[in-house]
Amino acid sequence: MRHMKCIKPYFLIVLVLMFGSCAVEQSSPEPSSEARIADSLVTLFQRELEREQISDFEREIFTRAVETGRIDPADYEEAHLRYDRCMRDAGFPLTYSKRSSGVYSTDTWIGESAELLGDQGLICSRGVLARVEALFNLQQNNPDLLVDDREVAVRCLAKAGLVPSSYAVEDFQRDFIDWGADSEGPPFDPMDPVANDCLAGAGYEYWRDY
Repeated sequence: MRHMKCIKPYFLIVLVLMFGSCAVEQSSPEPSSEARIADSLVTLFQRELEREQISDFEREIFTRAVETGRIDPADYEEAHLRYDRCMRDAGFPLTYSKRSSGVYSTDTWIGESAELLGDQGLICSRGVLARVEALFNLQQNNPDLLVDDREVAVRCLAKAGLVPSSYAVEDFQRDFIDWGADSEGPPFDPMDPVANDCLAGAGYEYWRDY
């Protein structure tokens, strides 16, 4: 029998800290599908520049982002490269896949090393990748800056033709988030590459556990 497991990608954890949004644990009342995190990406970039604890590297990236309206993919690549180099130097040689959005996903099975990896990941990403990746993911996967991550996933799935245009957030909640033994599950394969990219971009990471 096939089971699915869920994790929160690091960029989602950072978003929760930055904006109070969470794709898995919805607060009550639930956000409107039209509620926005901010009025624009530039507003979010400017907020980053106003932080007291901001590294010179982050300042350079977000200054350029304010000027152009977007985080340059080359800046994200450099941030990820620095993070990966730090992790390797610390004894965590991870492997990655780049999703269609341009955001990296960790392939390495961490198993019992999860806690150690998480601690080192915090060290290596601070001032380098964490906030850059969080906002780069928003830019690439949630350009409307929707608060409700379920709506982000539904819109992406509908655009890809994996669910009908009538498919709503409530359907996604029932079929995917509340998917249990008595449910037939979602009308799409969560491990389909396109569907999985939609889910990951909205803050849901799933893999098979046989």
